[in-house]
Amino acid sequence: MRRATQPDQSVTTPIFSVADEDEEELLPQRTPPPPPPSHKSFFRNSSENRSSAFRFLRRINRFLFFAFPRVLVILVLVVVTVAMLPGGWRVALCASNLLPPPTLRPGENITFIGHRGCEFPYPENSLHALRVGAKEAGFVELDVALTSDGTVVLMHDQTLDRTTNGTGTTCTRSTQYVKQLELQMPTRDPLGRMAQGKFCSFPSPRGTTTPCTYRVPTLEQIFDDLPHHTRFMIDVKECYADGLPDTVPKCSNCSLLMQTTRDLMEKYAISPERVIFTSKLPASLRVFQDGIPRSKYAISMDQGYSHYKRSSFRELMTKGAYDYAAMHYGLAAVRPDFVQIMRTERTKGVGQMGDVFAWTIRKDLDYRLARCAGISKMIVAEPHRVKNRFTLNVAEWFGESLVTAS
Repeated sequence: MRRATQPDQSVTTPIFSVADEDEEELLPQRTPPPPPPSHKSFFRNSSENRSSAFRFLRRINRFLFFAFPRVLVILVLVVVTVAMLPGGWRVALCASNLLPPPTLRPGENITFIGHRGCEFPYPENSLHALRVGAKEAGFVELDVALTSDGTVVLMHDQTLDRTTNGTGTTCTRSTQYVKQLELQMPTRDPLGRMAQGKFCSFPSPRGTTTPCTYRVPTLEQIFDDLPHHTRFMIDVKECYADGLPDTVPKCSNCSLLMQTTRDLMEKYAISPERVIFTSKLPASLRVFQDGIPRSKYAISMDQGYSHYKRSSFRELMTKGAYDYAAMHYGLAAVRPDFVQIMRTERTKGVGQMGDVFAWTIRKDLDYRLARCAGISKMIVAEPHRVKNRFTLNVAEWFGESLVTAS
């Protein structure tokens, strides 16, 4: 009996079939791979995922209706405030490296001045600090005050408490008392880092070290010790002159301070052209302008001048006949138009432009803000480190050259 042969499915099953739907159901078919999960099926089939999605959407709605408007209002206020500042938005974009800084005058370079000689690691306004500033920058800024017996000493504050181990007002203490005081070592560097103890010690015969003692110097010591080519910016602190408020100590007389300083300049052959006198008090500067007319003068300005109109600023500079403006870098950043007025518009005499000093530069951002405002003269806290720090991180970023005063 002949066995019936089974038809070969591989032969009888066509690769392509034109059968209708009923016939196609009878044909063997491969099981298709499961479709990839989609977000629609994910939310449709899972109640847990659906609830989490709803929570996520609620959070978005809560942010859009509550937090986002507040953030938007803050951003708008910031933009409007910056836009209202005369040129402040340009300084911000420049400091962010989105715009180039203003161009320098032909032949002009960046100049540094040591603030109080050197703020760190030596005590401010000390002989050692002034030596460092003169060596590294050739240009130093210092503060002067009178003792009760008429000696000009270097002191920033009205009182001796902060910078020395003494007490009382400088102008009520004798020269002998002030000169024997020990200057306080800085506890932090200009960047806010804690100082690690004393920075000067001498070996004794037994091999031990004795911490250095820094005394309050006199202006005569500074003129006698520093190199002859050193330039000076002398900050005249609150001394009594006609027109000053009653809060200024009457014991420190501007006329006596001016006469003593002028005599020391003549004694040590310090030409008036090498000295810039600065002060926040126009009445104090007027006394020096009348007594030492050949020197240069700069009115010191902090952020309190930011509300000044341009006409008021021009009137201030013209009425005072100032050669320079010593601006806080923050003021220069929000009012670069003041810098432009000094450097381009205002003249004192024939062909002599004014200029601006920025104080006090301690960080790279301070430098950027001042430079983006158009300033080329920087009063810096650490002149001995300024070449490495600013040259590598900032000056090359601007593509400009740096020089010290000569």
